[in-house]
Amino acid sequence: GKVPTEWSNMRQIRYLRLNNNSLEGNFDSSFSDWTNLNLFYLNKNDFSGEFPSFLVSGNLPDLATIGLAHNSFSGELPDFQPLLGANIFVIELDLNNFSGPIPPEITQMEKAKILAFGWNNFSGELPQNGWSNLDQLRFLRVRDNNLTGAIPSELPDNPNLKWLWFQNNDFTSADPYALGDLSSDKLLIVD
Repeated sequence: GKVPTEWSNMRQIRYLRLNNNSLEGNFDSSFSDWTNLNLFYLNKNDFSGEFPSFLVSGNLPDLATIGLAHNSFSGELPDFQPLLGANIFVIELDLNNFSGPIPPEITQMEKAKILAFGWNNFSGELPQNGWSNLDQLRFLRVRDNNLTGAIPSELPDNPNLKWLWFQNNDFTSADPYALGDLSSDKLLIVD
């Protein structure tokens, strides 16, 4: 089924969790009036089209969770700069068809705990600087993409970061010893 277009009139909606429902279609700018949105969780459906642009409109100051994993979204991600005004805790984009670079603004999302970009077609390099700003980050997954360049060396400096997935990319530095002193409670997976 599809999400009824009438839902775009529900201006006071704060939490939308539609995961695992075999829903399809896309979310266009008609949903931009959801200015109180805190959680947008669509994982495990058949949604398609580009990343929902209303999520990066800058009009969602309470947005904390974006869950689009296990769908058929495609195209390049938009500029994430407008998300910096929100307190983003979770971005889950795994298992889609996204392409292009991963937005460098992710290293400025200081409240982020989960950043999951695996199993897509992302290309280019990961941002090399700013990762130390993410002192609450616990989980970073960029596996199974077309990423190149070096794995950022400042990632392990975060004591809360426990789960790192980098495998099945084209990184030039996949040597875990080049990443600094990894504590024994971190799971690091590289090619």
